[in-house]
Amino acid sequence: MDDMEPSLKIRTKAVHILITNACNLACGGCNQLVGHFTKKKIFHVPVAEVRAHIERAIAIAKEDWHQPWFPPVHRNLSIYGGEPTVHPDWPEILHMLYVEFPDWPFVVLTNGRSFKGKKLPASGHARFDYIKRREDIIAHDKNIFWRIELKQDDDIFVPTLIAPIDVIGDPDPVHYYDMARKNCGFYDKCETLIYNNKGYFCINAAPMDWLFHDGANGWELDGAKHPFKRTNEEIEAQAKLFCHRCYFSINRNPVIDVIEELKHIPTQPIGSKSFVSETNIDYVKPGSGQLVTFDKEPLPDLKTLEEALETAIQAKAGIRS
Repeated sequence: MDDMEPSLKIRTKAVHILITNACNLACGGCNQLVGHFTKKKIFHVPVAEVRAHIERAIAIAKEDWHQPWFPPVHRNLSIYGGEPTVHPDWPEILHMLYVEFPDWPFVVLTNGRSFKGKKLPASGHARFDYIKRREDIIAHDKNIFWRIELKQDDDIFVPTLIAPIDVIGDPDPVHYYDMARKNCGFYDKCETLIYNNKGYFCINAAPMDWLFHDGANGWELDGAKHPFKRTNEEIEAQAKLFCHRCYFSINRNPVIDVIEELKHIPTQPIGSKSFVSETNIDYVKPGSGQLVTFDKEPLPDLKTLEEALETAIQAKAGIRS
């Protein structure tokens, strides 16, 4: 699937449905930019809109899931945040998933803090056997699968708001979209996103649009049965607004796994202040959200960065020079 055209590739991905951008954590490197929004920009999607977004995602699933190019591992509908369980109407939303959509598999992405000390029951429903085999799914209950990612104080994040345009210097934003298609784990594996009643090709683009542009660049959902049937040109037009701002355009997954060997790559612990580079700092002012101060660390030059990334790839593959 790596050589798929973008217009088809984004259709091979499950649809995330964001129900709130609020969270009970404020991790500096969070790709959803939690902690960077003013209180006025924190929102909870009304239950009626959540239902409408789910119905739209199901319509997409009915059209795409049976296609031979659609991977079984993505045949789920993801409930996303922020932290979904802090939505003030979360019990009602959860009940809706169980009662109104019992034949559809939902993955709830959560940091697990709301379930501390609780054990989620398992279900033997054969309809969802394929998703039970996913190693990143911790527990399930009926048609709900809980992807619980516990956050520890020493967890390492790659800071999203280190802008690659500041690292590399090429002024053409399309260049960073091209890089993202090669390097970004989110582009490669993660899903499209319904965010604040708009559609986005990437789960990182949506919060950036909300932070930098008040959500002006999402695809309208009204009247679109399949909002992610987009041309390559439409996808590029959205991508070039965000990929040059997002460090994941030059990130590769092995960096995290061998972080001890790559101490000069910008990283930050879960509770740290957020690194924000020059391109983004004008939009993210101290005091704008829960994170009130920002570090501006010197960035590695391109040669050092490329060497470090290559070291990470070799280390991940068990190759030592």
